[in-house]
Amino acid sequence: MTFDEYQAAAMQTANPDLDVYYALAKLTVEAAEALQLHCKEEYHHKMYERPTMVEELGDVLWNLALAAQLLGMSLDTIAAANISKLRRRHGESYNAAHYQPPMLDDTAATQEGAR
Repeated sequence: MTFDEYQAAAMQTANPDLDVYYALAKLTVEAAEALQLHCKEEYHHKMYERPTMVEELGDVLWNLALAAQLLGMSLDTIAAANISKLRRRHGESYNAAHYQPPMLDDTAATQEGAR
């Protein structure tokens, strides 16, 4: 199943009266529910079953599909654009140097010291 096929199937189950604000709000709520499961496991030792997380992440995906549709966007296009952005940022694999502060050259350091 492609992202666009999922999006089309998800839209068949959506209330036609929902708006983008609802979809974006629920996207946040469902992501928080997935986080809550993991936090409870990590900090309170309350284990969750994998199918429970699959359900929560599925709800995130459903609301993302709905929001994208209401904004006139395709999930396939969003996914491809995101990978393109990540490759520009990191290359073909993760690049930790991207997250390091830039090093000042000697000229910039001298100018900063003179202030």
